[in-house]
Amino acid sequence: MNILNRYNLDESIFSYITSRINDGYYPYFLTISPKSKEKLGNTFPYSAIESLFENYTQYQYHLMRELTNNPVRNKAIAPISIAFADVEGSKKHKPNFLIPPHLHAIVLIHPKTIERFRQAEASGFRDMLKSNKLGWIGGHELKPIGSTCNDVSEVVSYCSKALPEIAKTLNVGLSDCMNWQPKANSELSRQPANCSMRASAYIPNSSPAAYPLVR
Repeated sequence: MNILNRYNLDESIFSYITSRINDGYYPYFLTISPKSKEKLGNTFPYSAIESLFENYTQYQYHLMRELTNNPVRNKAIAPISIAFADVEGSKKHKPNFLIPPHLHAIVLIHPKTIERFRQAEASGFRDMLKSNKLGWIGGHELKPIGSTCNDVSEVVSYCSKALPEIAKTLNVGLSDCMNWQPKANSELSRQPANCSMRASAYIPNSSPAAYPLVR
């Protein structure tokens, strides 16, 4: 897997996120770690990432329920999430595949739900995280992304930093190390099956210069 693909992917995701910010969405940076961080005897299998993303789908549903009265009928204002698998030590370029993976995500909050989101944020999402379906969460941090293009670009780069190494180690594609929510969103459903293709095939291709400033 050519590492250049990661940078092409980053550029395209950056472009998508900034376009949504210009539409009025509020960007947040999310980190979730599972409760179990015990060392394994061998490299964790890809099924560990699949399980992580399945659990994250439950998290996304509970967040949507927190922000809307009817998650099924209010999909148009659901939070948009781009989640990335990560491994311990990737920040120092020493990934440890003997520890279960965690995830980072960029969460875009619709302007119609931002007030309810801020109310939940003020309580640390206490009520939402009490759900038995979210009992797998050990660490949870959700904070706003800064107001410049550099802020967005740095977060995208940080979130995707481990993707090439995970893809190489587990013999999967870059897109297999990511999770888009909601999947029913027509824009997001056009993601390529193999991210060796430029992600700009489904996200508007714009350089950072096209967005001199975002909120």
